[in-house]
Amino acid sequence: MVNNQGVCLTCILLQVLILGLEELVNARNIERLKKDLKACYNLIDSFLEPGKCSADLTQCMECAMSPSRAILQDCLEAFASAAESRFGSLLVNGRVLCATEQWWQLAAPEAMLLVWLVQSLPPHASRDLPVYLPHGSPTVPHRFLTFQLVSGLEVLLLCGPNPSLQRVTDELVMQFWQPLLDLLMASARGPLLCLPPGITLAPEVLGLLLINQDQRRSLFTVHPHGSWTEGSEMPLKDRLSALRTFYALAISLYFPSEKPEENTAPLQEEFQAGFSHSPQHCYVVYTTHKAYAIHGKRHQLFLIVKPDIPTFALRSLALCTLQTLTAEDSAL
Repeated sequence: MVNNQGVCLTCILLQVLILGLEELVNARNIERLKKDLKACYNLIDSFLEPGKCSADLTQCMECAMSPSRAILQDCLEAFASAAESRFGSLLVNGRVLCATEQWWQLAAPEAMLLVWLVQSLPPHASRDLPVYLPHGSPTVPHRFLTFQLVSGLEVLLLCGPNPSLQRVTDELVMQFWQPLLDLLMASARGPLLCLPPGITLAPEVLGLLLINQDQRRSLFTVHPHGSWTEGSEMPLKDRLSALRTFYALAISLYFPSEKPEENTAPLQEEFQAGFSHSPQHCYVVYTTHKAYAIHGKRHQLFLIVKPDIPTFALRSLALCTLQTLTAEDSAL
């Protein structure tokens, strides 16, 4: 279940990101515009492919966890400052491991699309690309610098005209990241952690999506226990499809948008019209699994669990899981 309006709006934002609003609105040469739009094709195609994450649905920045997150955060902030940038993030396999404060202040679709852009491009040691921020700067481009520190781990910066790509590559990357090479390699090669270190969930949980609605960040995983063996309960591709489908169902039918002016693609359907209240919980029972969702003031949680758990126990399991993930706000 995917909202067609949401897909179309996202494709427009992708075009603004690459070409800028002025070029799209006031195109004087249609043939040239068609040629320029080819630069967007790979990005749009990657967005339309079967989802392996949740960012395309939630418009949130997917996060990853690391025991060394504090060390990496300090290094990132120093690196960004030396590069005359306030906007920096460190990605591990396409998820945000840490970011500067100003990066988190970007409109969520902008930050999500910047990460998506990096993932859609062939691997490269460094890049210097002009990008337009669809909300913050749709007509004036920024320099988007990316550097592959080790395989699977990249650092991103939004910069002005200075410094040069060569200076950042030859001087700053070596100065700030070379001393952490062993730590970077361990972070990139280790299992992708989508939960804070030390957190253990109930064994019945097959997958989860946790969204911080204020910060527009999310945690998404279909192997919440850190390891998974082929042949156990439910194949990963089925878990992925089930969790994405349940999210789309719950958002479109049950959970209203409390800030419609910020929601570029309203998903609510007429199903809600007959209710005088706003649902806070919902669940669905399938033959292969059960699903439960909580819509709180700050967080939303979407769970898929084993089918043999009693239906009456779903609420308590979901509440316990939400409390575990947000007890010290260590996750989001």
